[in-house]
Amino acid sequence: MKRVALGVCGLFLGALGVVVAPAAPATASPALISVGTSPLGIAVDSSTGVVYVSNAGSNTVSVMDETTGTVVDTVPVGSTPVGVGVDPSTDTAYVANSGSNTVSVIDGSTNAVVANIEVGSAPTGIAVDASSDTVYVVNALSNSISVINGSTNAVTATVTVGDSPEGVAVDPVTDTVFVADYGSNSIAVIDGSTNAVTSTVPVGDQPWAVGVDPTTMEVYVANSGTSGGSGVPPSSVSVIAESNDTVTNTINVGSDAVGIAVDSTTGNVFVADAQSNSVSVIDEASSSVESTVAVGDSPWGVGLDTTTGAVYVANAGGGTVSTFHQAEATLGVGSCPDGVAADSATDTVYVGNECSDTVSVIDESNDTVTATVGVGSCPDGVAADPTTGTVYVTNDCSDTVSVIDESTNAVVAALGAGTCPVAVGLDASTDNVFVANCGGTVSEVTGLTDTITATILVGSGPAAVGVDASTDSVYVPNNGSNTVSVIAGGTAASATALHLGPGRVTFGHEQSAVFTATVTPTSPSDPTGTVTVESGAKVLCHITLTSATGHCSIGAAGLAAGSFPTVASYSGDSKFAGSSSTSQALTVARASTKTSLRLSAPNLTYGQEKAEHLSVTVVPKFAGAAPSGNLKVKVSTTTLCTIALHAGTGSCKLAAKALRAGKYRLVASYPGSANFAGSTSAKVTLTVKS
Repeated sequence: MKRVALGVCGLFLGALGVVVAPAAPATASPALISVGTSPLGIAVDSSTGVVYVSNAGSNTVSVMDETTGTVVDTVPVGSTPVGVGVDPSTDTAYVANSGSNTVSVIDGSTNAVVANIEVGSAPTGIAVDASSDTVYVVNALSNSISVINGSTNAVTATVTVGDSPEGVAVDPVTDTVFVADYGSNSIAVIDGSTNAVTSTVPVGDQPWAVGVDPTTMEVYVANSGTSGGSGVPPSSVSVIAESNDTVTNTINVGSDAVGIAVDSTTGNVFVADAQSNSVSVIDEASSSVESTVAVGDSPWGVGLDTTTGAVYVANAGGGTVSTFHQAEATLGVGSCPDGVAADSATDTVYVGNECSDTVSVIDESNDTVTATVGVGSCPDGVAADPTTGTVYVTNDCSDTVSVIDESTNAVVAALGAGTCPVAVGLDASTDNVFVANCGGTVSEVTGLTDTITATILVGSGPAAVGVDASTDSVYVPNNGSNTVSVIAGGTAASATALHLGPGRVTFGHEQSAVFTATVTPTSPSDPTGTVTVESGAKVLCHITLTSATGHCSIGAAGLAAGSFPTVASYSGDSKFAGSSSTSQALTVARASTKTSLRLSAPNLTYGQEKAEHLSVTVVPKFAGAAPSGNLKVKVSTTTLCTIALHAGTGSCKLAAKALRAGKYRLVASYPGSANFAGSTSAKVTLTVKS
């Protein structure tokens, strides 16, 4: 009896001999769409953009719209629906109901059940041959398959196969049917023209699902077993050659492989690994798992839209469907491909291969590599100029930019760039090329002469370049400073210097610090615009340039006491690129204070101390922010009361009989705060009479 992960619902599929166990923890899914309870089967009609999902726990089929990714209808069917198949030519879906021993026929135009066909015991898998209008249904407990005429919805034949068959697939080109016999660890091969078993192929342990690639004439079998069998490792895919019905390869996949789908267009095979909560993606050409996609809880059935490349996975344990897309083609290029650019004028793609120091040239019309061009060391960024037919490649290990002539695929120049050039962007309208150097600069290249005309300071760790030709703007993300530098395309470089005087001020008097910014031009005219003085994310003040210079100050109490790095950043104008100064340190010292203590009466009678009000005032050196915190009034080392300051003032009363008869010298002590230094009042005499 097979234990499979269908989540906490604890569904018992008696007809299948399936006991539900708790699933392993699920990992993140590319996209999840909620459907019914315990979805097992899934099929896609690519002609209508509709996905059909059988919900074994709710006896329904969810109808999904591929365009919106939503469930648009729910169709009641028989008991415990498992397998689903579609015939795009007739817009019909077929559902194997394992609990009621029937196949429900759904009209895709109305989403209504138009027939229920009685078949064998516990029907599970289902396959449709649209070319012959034939439906094949696996009967798990009858050890047979039912052959249905799609035109009449009548069973025309029953074929005996191996023990406990589960999955079925058909090759419409060769008219051959393949049945996964779970209990026999084999595949039954049936001639569709005679409905006779022509061969039995031993495969892995507990084969559960089967798929066919008619183009390569290869059959892929998902072996779900966990104990091993026939010398084949558990959780594997057996590859069978149709030409001689022999296993040619065995590919290890995730745990509990129960679903499979083959895309003959892309040469990818998708295997649902129920216990791994993932889909193994097999490359048919290499017969190896090229990637693993995390999906929902207990993935079971897999469906494909070969037109759009969409993949749909029914997650039995979570009541969801995961969806993701696959690439249309996979091309072999150089080692460690990194940067890529396309020339739309010539339909050519250029790929920088970082580890092989080459650029692969791809013809888009047939997706083939037509040339390999040697460039500098560690090519990263690639940009193609369709106007001039020129390709620029940044070589971050040799600090150069290779210039390739598209007509000859030859390097015509190697330009010295900044330190570690990693990315490149171009403005085809101005023929300006911008190279991001990881040393914190952008090199500007004039395409007409292939010369570097400017070096522009940006943030820390520039990683990419984006150019908006319509606004003549260049955007450089700086991953080291979490900023984006905006450069006016085609502008000259500038250099910003910041002078700070004095470099030390007192809290409350920060306006005495004057920031002077000077922007040095690289052309005869003066830069205009604004310079912003900042400390980290805090803007201190703005300077409007006059003759390329200007001044500004911050307001009183604009900064707390401490040391602050300050930087002046020039935003640039229509002629000059922005630039930033080096950092200048500004120190803000704590402000001094003066504390005074006042008595409501200099004399009082013993026992009546509560009549005495002690008032304090703490005045900062500069008006503005008022000191805060707690202040203590003492006699010698004895604290008489503690006063909480509000706006620099406060008061307290003495406790009854706090002092015996006599004369006392009272003093108020302010300990200071983050922005204010402490101070002590003059001593005040208080006389207590008996």
